[in-house]
Amino acid sequence: MREYQASHALIALIHRLAGTDWHAVPDAPGDWDTVRQQDPNGHIVVSSEYSDSSIYGSPENNHAFRAWHDRTHLRLDRGFDDEGEYYVGNAQVNAVHRARHDDTSLRNEDAMAIYYDTIGQIEYRNTHYGAFPTNQRAFVQSCFDIGLAESIKLAF
Repeated sequence: MREYQASHALIALIHRLAGTDWHAVPDAPGDWDTVRQQDPNGHIVVSSEYSDSSIYGSPENNHAFRAWHDRTHLRLDRGFDDEGEYYVGNAQVNAVHRARHDDTSLRNEDAMAIYYDTIGQIEYRNTHYGAFPTNQRAFVQSCFDIGLAESIKLAF
């Protein structure tokens, strides 16, 4: 299969849904009790770590994805446990599918990439004793190439 590249339409959607009132830092809060104190419509802080192997084309785009992801947690009031992550991941996939009705340059594989990057990483973490893939791009590409079920068995 060809290498997955996030479409320009997906990057634009991510930035639109992330909003502009956020910034990325290495020591961003990582626990739900701290994150939930942030205003979902105001300024939020996201992690800048592990963004070099992003599927979104640049660390800045990955940070924007994280802002959208965390805003979705906040707006839905869903924590960082598996149930909350599955709920938020599915909400993000559904947002891409809804946006495809208005923007035909969004591709189905963009929605699948969001699925692999959210739900897939939770499945990976649960298989690898709490560790997330350190190479996001390779993990998501593997999901496209051989499927999620086989990819979570590998080390990334």
